[in-house]
Amino acid sequence: MTSRDSFLARFKDTAISGHALPSLEFAKIEAPLKELFSELLIKVGGQLGTSNKKQALQNFVDLQIEDGYQVLSLVNGIKGNRNPLEITSPHQLSDIDYTITPSSIAVAENGSVWIDEEQLITRNSVFICQHLIAVTSVNNIVGTLNEAIKKINKIAGNWGCFVSGPSKTADIEQALVIGAHGPMTMTVWLIE
Repeated sequence: MTSRDSFLARFKDTAISGHALPSLEFAKIEAPLKELFSELLIKVGGQLGTSNKKQALQNFVDLQIEDGYQVLSLVNGIKGNRNPLEITSPHQLSDIDYTITPSSIAVAENGSVWIDEEQLITRNSVFICQHLIAVTSVNNIVGTLNEAIKKINKIAGNWGCFVSGPSKTADIEQALVIGAHGPMTMTVWLIE
């Protein structure tokens, strides 16, 4: 018997018998999800898009472009003035004013959206912009983070994040600073 086999045999003799994990029951949210999501998004400093139509968002983007803003759109059917296919380095996004990104999940209990790496060019596109716009379907709203995590397990990808409201910190002299570590505004457009 090799030393490895001897070690493993002794290890098996001292192993503690396994126990079944307890079942966890999570509360479900009974409130209308769209209304709860909207309410909590606003409470965390976010904004709700002004319409449930993509054309209204495109009209908003066109106005921003006319005013000279740099708009990167990663959403099919919404055209910005920066071509995502031309971005080869995260450093090329340093002057982006608006990033418009798809979101596959919205969470009613905290007003957050899930943004998956598969939907981005580079991870920093969500954080380096001045204004973040997430676009999701009303059908993508779930009640709790637990429900969202179950859905995320079914989504391919290596990286993703929940974003809830604009970037905020109060570390500096306990004064609230918006946009210190990321976007100054966050808007969610719920498309029907």
